[in-house]
Order: sequence, then C-alpha cells, then structure tokens
Amino acid sequence: RRWAQVGAAAPGPLPCVVQRDVHCIAVDLKGPEIRTGFFREGEPRKLSLKGGQSFSLFSDEEMKDAGSHDGIWVDYPLHERLEAGQEVYINDGQVSLEVVAARPGERRLECRVRHDARLGERKGVNVPGVELPGLPALTEYDRSVLRWAAERGAHAVFASFISSAADVRDVKAFLGGCGAGGMHVMAKIESRRGVRDFAAILAEADGVMVARGDLGIEVPMEEVPLAQKRMVALANGAGKPVVVATQMLESMEDLPRPTRAEVGDVFNAVAEGADGVMLSGETGNGSYPELCVRTMATIAARAERAVADGEILALSLSSPEAFVRDDGSGGGGVREAVERAAAAATAART
Repeated sequence: RRWAQVGAAAPGPLPCVVQRDVHCIAVDLKGPEIRTGFFREGEPRKLSLKGGQSFSLFSDEEMKDAGSHDGIWVDYPLHERLEAGQEVYINDGQVSLEVVAARPGERRLECRVRHDARLGERKGVNVPGVELPGLPALTEYDRSVLRWAAERGAHAVFASFISSAADVRDVKAFLGGCGAGGMHVMAKIESRRGVRDFAAILAEADGVMVARGDLGIEVPMEEVPLAQKRMVALANGAGKPVVVATQMLESMEDLPRPTRAEVGDVFNAVAEGADGVMLSGETGNGSYPELCVRTMATIAARAERAVADGEILALSLSSPEAFVRDDGSGGGGVREAVERAAAAATAART
C-alpha cells in the first residue's frame, strides 16, 4: 500500500506500457560511484582471473573499451589516490585487488589479484577508507537522468550513495527545479556514514533502500544483517517504503534455480518488513531474467502470507506445534500466540 501511495503522487503518466498491477516505476541513479569499462571485442562475457596474477586499472579513455585479462578501465584516476599495499574491490568485493604500484605516467594502477574470481563489465569499484575528491552526491550525469525521468513522469528515483539528509534535499531541490517536485526520492544507503546518519536521512527521504552490495564493503560484512534489520524496522515505524537489494538471487544469473540460502534471504527480508525486494545483475546481465522475477515474486508472496496469517508472530511467541492447523496447513497459531502473550486486544494491519 505504501508503494501505491508513491505511484499515486506521480507527476505524469507511466513512461511505458506496463501491467495494471505495477504501482511504481523508479529510476536508479548511478551516483558518485566508480565503475569499470568494457572488454575488447572477442573477450568472453566474464573474465576468469587467477589469484596472484597482475591486473591493472587504467584511467586513459583509450582503454574504456579495451578490457582484457591484463586489466580494465575505470572512470576515476585511482593512480592519483592509491599507493602500494592498499586494497581495491570490484563487483561488491567479488574481485579483490592489492595495489602493487601507481604508474602516473601510464595513467594506471598496477595491482595483484588476491583470489580466483570472475569479472564482468561495468562493475562497481570500492576503495574503503580512502577519500576520493571530485565525487559529488549528485553528478552531472545524474542531473541529466533526473531531467529525463521528470520529462517522462517516473514515480520515484533511487538516489545512490546518500550519506546525509542534505544529499536528499539536494536531489529534491533539483527535481523541484525540473517541475517534478512530487517525484519520490528513495535514499540508497550504501556507506558507513549513511548507516550512522540513517535516522536523519529517513526523516528527509520518502523511502530508503538497503543497498547491501557496496554497504558490505564499506562496513564489516557481519554488521550488514543487523544494519538491515535496524533500517527496515525504523522505516516501518516511520511508515515509509523500504527496499532490500543486492545479491538476493545472484546464482540465477547463470542457473535456473536459486540456492536455498537465497530463498531464505528473500523470504526473511519480506517477513521482517521490507516493502520491496530488488533484483539487479540477475535481470540486468543474467540468463534467466523473467524466471528470476517469477521466482522472487513466488517467495515474496509466501512470506507475505506467513505474516498475514500470523505464522511469523506465532513462531516468536509460541511452540512450533502452533504453526500447524488441524488440516496440516500453516497459519493456525495466532490465537495461541495471543493467549500466551495475555494480550488485551489484537490489531490487524491493513
């Protein structure tokens, strides 16, 4: 229902023909992030890198479409900011590099691959703990995308790498200048500072996204699940939409069925209060995009039934037997849960 409210506030018609049950179309901004370039013609869709091999990150524009097993282009001059011994992560940490030397004359950063890995095109790059000047919260490219979205009546924008309430205000101010002040701004939380200042960001934004990919690099990975739960709970309390994203069905980029852990990830995100779960590489680059959507929808629908039928509540307050009705189906524990809690009243969320 929160998504329906977002869609109802759209400044114009839907930008394309969609099924009638789609409530919201959002535009995802690139944000102040660093990305790799493309592979040269003839290279496979994904490169297999070996631990210990040399691999360079180039800043010369001539290398933008010339990636290979020897290296790949990045859209920021990392050779100016990093030195030997520092670390670079690509694609949410799947590729880990150690800097060997900066080669300013060649506009490249010479690195060593730390572990066997596979690398695709246009992947995000992280350098934890390193200040990178010249990366504003709202880039000129983002401004052009916002103008495009405003002209086509998009319902919402996913603003990347939001780290303060001021970042949200900047996006809203720009949209207002484009005549799209009613477009909802969803703040993507993907940095340590964003987690720290989450309460202020939530107060300013129309909704939030827990963007776990970059977040899992910027903060210790074991802290991400707790941060996710906290942000979902706070957004629920504020009555604002919250989306959980990144690597939810990642194995389905190459396989027609998800891992059981991925199924649990999607289910638990919905069960703990997420209003949306998001696919990225699975549909952007994967072999089974439609099947991914159908699979995620099936898991999410089951989780929503578990919440609506009281199965989740019963599990926290009652014995496992309370989950099973006389006919063997789930959802029979609500009454027992209420009785055990000695609740004076119950309220149904509609």
